[in-house]
Amino acid sequence: LSSIIAARLSDSRWHVLRNMLLLLERTERVPLGFSARPWLTHDDWRVRYEAVRLALTLPAERDLAVRAALAERQPRIIAVGLAALPGECPPALAGLVARLAGDATLPDDTRVLALRVLQDGPEPDTLTTLTALVDGGRTFFGRVKLAPPTPVSLEALRGLAARFADDPAARPYLTLAQASPLPAVREAVSRAES
Repeated sequence: LSSIIAARLSDSRWHVLRNMLLLLERTERVPLGFSARPWLTHDDWRVRYEAVRLALTLPAERDLAVRAALAERQPRIIAVGLAALPGECPPALAGLVARLAGDATLPDDTRVLALRVLQDGPEPDTLTTLTALVDGGRTFFGRVKLAPPTPVSLEALRGLAARFADDPAARPYLTLAQASPLPAVREAVSRAES
């Protein structure tokens, strides 16, 4: 069956390609020597989405699939790549994940996923990204202020409180968050610290 499905991958119609890749992934049986690589760069994002999902199941192509997903602009594909990194952020990918977390053109839920992956990443990338996302600029008197509460800034506060509570770069933001009149902001740091 898998060789019959693979044979249909020569069809140029996006919906046929997407469906065949999906079937290969669901049957969990790919032909010997099969590679999802050619479809990771297909013009249609729906084909790329299924190609990434399939490539993640192939041990020899898992790293390639994660990199391809994290280099995407389509949030659904990015989310698949981030979900493949639970509890780990390889140092080689930290910069890419940090860039996704800081990309204001992406939906908040995608950025929050990136922050959750990054929280276990290398210290400089993680701390820099988290502080940038909670930094609301300066007051008239030059004091640090918090960014407005959004799902992204609240997740960044949680990350700072959980991992960098004693770091001098994080401390001003955490102090402001603990004294915030907004319950969601106080809760973000109190949950992480408890």
